[in-house]
Amino acid sequence: MKRDVDTGAVGPELQLRRRQVGSIPVVAVSGEIDVYTAPRLREVTQQLASEGHPTIAVDMNEVEFCDSTGLGVLIGARKRLQESGGDLVVLCSNSGIMKLLRLTGLDQVLTIRDELSETELVRLMARMGNDNAFTSTDPTVVRFSFSPSAAYVRAARLVAADVAEKAGVASNALDEIRQAIGEACSRAVLRHKENAIDAQVRIEFSISDRFIAKVTDSAHDVRASKSVGGAGGELRANMPSSQQRTEIIDEAEEHPEEVTLVVLAGLVEDLVVTPSATGVGTTIAMSWPLSRSSDKSPL
Repeated sequence: MKRDVDTGAVGPELQLRRRQVGSIPVVAVSGEIDVYTAPRLREVTQQLASEGHPTIAVDMNEVEFCDSTGLGVLIGARKRLQESGGDLVVLCSNSGIMKLLRLTGLDQVLTIRDELSETELVRLMARMGNDNAFTSTDPTVVRFSFSPSAAYVRAARLVAADVAEKAGVASNALDEIRQAIGEACSRAVLRHKENAIDAQVRIEFSISDRFIAKVTDSAHDVRASKSVGGAGGELRANMPSSQQRTEIIDEAEEHPEEVTLVVLAGLVEDLVVTPSATGVGTTIAMSWPLSRSSDKSPL
C-alpha cells in the first residue's frame, strides 16, 4: 500500500511529499533544490533516519534545478544511513539531474534507480552487506533479513516468486511459493511481536537440484517441539496428526501464528520445521523441484 503524505514546502520553489513502498519511506521532491531550499530536504531525511528507517529513497524525477548544496544533502544522507547499516536510494530518470550526477561522478557513488517497487527494494537490501540485510558470496544463495513488521511480508512474497522463477521453478508452483513464504514470514513476525523481540526475521533462498527457502525467527518460546511433533520438533512432508491440529486450532486465538503450520503442512510437500541453528527460535525450510535448468544465479 502506497500513501502520500505532504511533508511541507519551503516557498513555491520546493515541494516534498512522502509515500511508503512497503516499510521504506520515499521522499518525492519537486521544484528547485538550492542553498535556500536544501536545508528542508536535509531536515526531512534526518527525521526519517531518526525514526529508525535504515533505507530511504529520494525521488528526483520532478526536480527542476539542483545545485551543489542539494548534492551535498544527498551525500550527507547516504553517509549517515550507511553508517547505521542502510543506504540512500535516488530515484531518477530526469535527464537534467542525471547529467549533473554524471558530471560530478555521483552516478558511480549513489544507488540510482528509475523507479522502486517492493520487489526492487528487497533485492537492493539483499545486496547490502549490513545487519539489516546481507548476501552470501555464493551466487546460488540469497540471504536477507527484515525488521519484524507486517509491511515487509508482501515484499518477501514477491521476491520469493521472482527468485524461484529465475531459478527454474515451474510457473504453476509460483502461487504456492508466494503463499508459503507469506505464511512463514507472517508467523515469524507474529512470534516476534508476541515476545517483544526486535531482532530481524531471516530469509534464505538457495538453488541446488531444488529451489530451497528458509525463514528463521528468534522467538524464545519455541512451541514447534510441542505443536508439530517429531524428533527435535521436526515436521517433514506430512500434516500434523489430528490431535496436533486440534491443539493448534484450540490455541488459534491466543497463538494465531501457529495456525500457519497447519496451512504450510498442507501446502508444501517438502517441509521441515526445526529449532534454529542458534537454539533460539525456529527455522521453516521448504523446497520445490526445478522444471528447467537455470544459471543458478538467483539475483
